[in-house]
Amino acid sequence: MSHAAAVFDFRGSGDILTFGTAMTLGQLFWIVQSQSDIAIAGRHFLPHELGLYSESLFLVLIFTGRFLPPLNEVAYPAYAELKNSGKPLAPAFLASVRMIMLVAAPFYIGLSLVAGPLVTTFFGAKWLAMIPIVSGLAMVMPAMALQIVCSPATTALGKTRIYLATSLAGAIIMPLCYYIMIDEGAAGLVKAWHIAVPLLLAVTLALSLPAIGANLRDLVVALFPIAAACAAMALAVIALRTQIGALPSPVQLGLLAASGTLVYFSALWQFWPQLVRDGWAMLRRRPNASAPAPAGRTTTTADDAAH
Repeated sequence: MSHAAAVFDFRGSGDILTFGTAMTLGQLFWIVQSQSDIAIAGRHFLPHELGLYSESLFLVLIFTGRFLPPLNEVAYPAYAELKNSGKPLAPAFLASVRMIMLVAAPFYIGLSLVAGPLVTTFFGAKWLAMIPIVSGLAMVMPAMALQIVCSPATTALGKTRIYLATSLAGAIIMPLCYYIMIDEGAAGLVKAWHIAVPLLLAVTLALSLPAIGANLRDLVVALFPIAAACAAMALAVIALRTQIGALPSPVQLGLLAASGTLVYFSALWQFWPQLVRDGWAMLRRRPNASAPAPAGRTTTTADDAAH
């Protein structure tokens, strides 16, 4: 009776091991980056101040922490399919970033502007010290969302070293800034975010855009309509806020949110109607016929790379 000999072929296993190691280390660096502020604050803050900061951070991270990671699960295979078919990633990447920022930018700018009535309405008077923390953190979160969006594309290209490098940069830059600014309390941590996030974004874009085949000018052109509409929204909300300060907080919140949303989408519809149409097509999961199919597909994704 003969027995078939087992044959093991380890060809290609090196790539799998390299990829897995890079992803594991990247996740470790991400944990350091994302948890270091609470770890450092826990050693310096009184419980009340730590609670204010933690609650503010939880509120602000609703979008980047809850919505971007699931979208990333779609982004990676979509980009990988483009790579395998020999198509350039840059157009799809820019379209994806634009669709994500179409929602993320006004959400966070608006949150920063209405932090006062929002905290008063939903948290109550004893949490009023959260207002400047929420407002300050929300203002920098569009940049964090943009930084997060880059990883799926570079990882799909097999550029795991870029993901690893940006994750390592985050694990160094963020804790270092927190540690330097911690003596100023919660306000110092907010300042640390405003210093660290742009630095991390600069590192990420410098490494990611050339690999994707895009450049900074392409990105600025793609995001300019959103930035302009957000600026119009901010001016309108600030002007209205000065006129309704005597109204109850829930009424202020409703009026400010409604007016800001109206101004934002009106500005886009007036000057960039195709962007609104593409966004609506993305929400309906039926790409606009005038948009390239790959870009329409990837606009439903964006995300936090392997984060």
